[in-house]
Amino acid sequence: MDSLNYIIKQLDPKKWLPALKQTTSSSSSTSSTPTGGSCPSNGSFHGCRKSALMGFAHCRYHTTMVGITGASAILLGAYISHGMTGKDEQVRQAALTANRYHLLHAVALLAVPMTRRPMLVSSFWLGGMVLFCGSIYYHVITGNQRLRAVAPYGGICFLLGWLCIML
Repeated sequence: MDSLNYIIKQLDPKKWLPALKQTTSSSSSTSSTPTGGSCPSNGSFHGCRKSALMGFAHCRYHTTMVGITGASAILLGAYISHGMTGKDEQVRQAALTANRYHLLHAVALLAVPMTRRPMLVSSFWLGGMVLFCGSIYYHVITGNQRLRAVAPYGGICFLLGWLCIML
């Protein structure tokens, strides 16, 4: 119940709107990120300070990573739904499962900055996307089953990412 109250307080526009106006108007407090972009810095997630919007950490390459994983999940989901009409139903179901996990963890990456160990959680989840979803996508697109053996390791990565939230 305390976490619900915290979230409700964070959603109060009176709290973050003045700070948002302040951060967008001042550009003198920015520093360079490893990807060449700029983001405010005071030592939080990836060297970035917490953004004014709802207290979440904001960093250019984190949001880029979330955008790429989400967009690729949507594109592959569209291919599965519309481009796989002649494929075997079992293969199509495997692809839909991979896509469901891909999209779920892409959205879950948005909450990673709120964890105590964001690099660990995001690394496991990205590894799970590559190993689990990637191996199934490879099988579905090429018909080659040689990478299907790594899918369980991707599932373990997903599980470890969720468990690392508790650390």
